Amino acid sequence: MLFRSVKYADVSAKSWAANAIMIATNNKWMVGSGNNQFKPQNQITRAEFAQILMNLYKWEDVTGSNYTDVSGHWAEKAITAAEKQGILADFTDKTFNPNQPITRLEVVRIFNDLLGRKPWNVKVAPKWTDVPVNHNYYTDIMEASTPHPFEQYKTGIEDWKN
Repeated sequence: MLFRSVKYADVSAKSWAANAIMIATNNKWMVGSGNNQFKPQNQITRAEFAQILMNLYKWEDVTGSNYTDVSGHWAEKAITAAEKQGILADFTDKTFNPNQPITRLEVVRIFNDLLGRKPWNVKVAPKWTDVPVNHNYYTDIMEASTPHPFEQYKTGIEDWKN
């Protein structure tokens, strides 16, 4: 597939992320922040991530969020769509904090949910020095970051194979 060249004033053609940014822009998953800027050094906010997911999955616009702080926000429809998809189970407060940076753990858990990945017994040694076996989300993090063969049961639970 041939992509048109995308130029942002703050993205050098030599940047390690230039090709990925071009692909994301051409597919309309991410469209920059206006004023010919992409802001590649900024952290992605929860609102921006919800908008990326809405763009990627082409969810319908919906309204009626249960979060008390998204009404009138520029990403209200995307946040509400993600909420209605049931992928924001970790966001249990009445507020979503849309302008707060999203954490890697939040992204991992959302993608595992979207992909129907539900490990119950990780059968490899810890991969990350900051994620010990007794970490509350050890299986989620290992699921998302470790290639592995598995059998998936009808319940969606995975049994990792050696």
